[in-house]
Amino acid sequence: MPSNIRIKRRLTGAAGAPASLLAGEPAWNKVNEVLYLGSENSIDAVAGRGAVVMLDGAQTVAGVKTFSDTITGSVSGNAGTATALQTARDISLTGDVTGTASAFNGSANASISATLANSGVSAGTHTKVTVDAKGRVTVGANLAASDIPTLTASKVSDFDTQVRSSRLDQMAAPTASVALNSQKITGLAEPSASSDASTKGYVDTAVSNLVDGAPDLLNTLNEIAAAIADDANYATTVTTALGTKLVKSSNLSDLTDASAARTNLGLAIGTNVQAYDGTLAALAGVTVAADKVIYATGADQFSTADLSSYGRSLIDDASASDARTTLGLGSIATQAANNVAITGGSISGVTINEVTIDGGSF
Repeated sequence: MPSNIRIKRRLTGAAGAPASLLAGEPAWNKVNEVLYLGSENSIDAVAGRGAVVMLDGAQTVAGVKTFSDTITGSVSGNAGTATALQTARDISLTGDVTGTASAFNGSANASISATLANSGVSAGTHTKVTVDAKGRVTVGANLAASDIPTLTASKVSDFDTQVRSSRLDQMAAPTASVALNSQKITGLAEPSASSDASTKGYVDTAVSNLVDGAPDLLNTLNEIAAAIADDANYATTVTTALGTKLVKSSNLSDLTDASAARTNLGLAIGTNVQAYDGTLAALAGVTVAADKVIYATGADQFSTADLSSYGRSLIDDASASDARTTLGLGSIATQAANNVAITGGSISGVTINEVTIDGGSF
């Protein structure tokens, strides 16, 4: 049986080189038809229709190519540079702006002397104009009285000045409520009659006299009422409540229901706290240390054994596959002795006879 050697390859999927190759290691990508060869610091495309220009067949060649001699035959695409157009052309402006640059072949800059078409409006100064969609003045005329719209207060430059110079007592008395837009009235005199407006200073003095230095949390009637829970019989309520309290010197011996009290405190036995248990008591007596594990030696009897960090990393593996990874065993550890497949890596000092060597895919 002849021996077969298959290099690393990719038959479908993405074009391009493998992520890594050893120096001198080849790889073939059928997708873009390129043979790659690994070197010390790079992976080079060395052969294949996708790497070199072939003598026959259609190909798309990327990148800048420099030819030292004449190219014979047809070439499609765009030239990177050219000294002149093969056929000179005229470049013309038409419409509202006209002009022509004749015989332009690209060998030099070209300029066009543009002529703007006459709009039909006489030259001069006009107070009224009509403009079309292109911004051209199509009509020039003078303003007429009918062209001036009715003026509102906002269009009279000194309207606000004239209004502001008038005093309130010169204006008519209001006949409805006047809104001040959340603004202040300042400069008021001290009130004397019951219908006079009060100033802030007058009100502050009256409130200060009422509070008379009370603390901040008790300087309003609402705060005082809230402090006694709005209870009109506050003194009686407090006296009654004090009569229901436990006596400090009794040290909880005067509880009427100890079980209910433990439940209320979140200390219910069997629910919130553990009742006495012999096994737990035995475990509590075991002395533990780092890298130790507790195990049972009998009924309610326990001891410790060594358990290293490596041992813990092995026993916490969820599967045999995870355990082989922890032990550093590859997939070869699961193969039968008479049917071993090796993918990747290297083998030295072995005589090979009638075998197939497969570089795998990438």
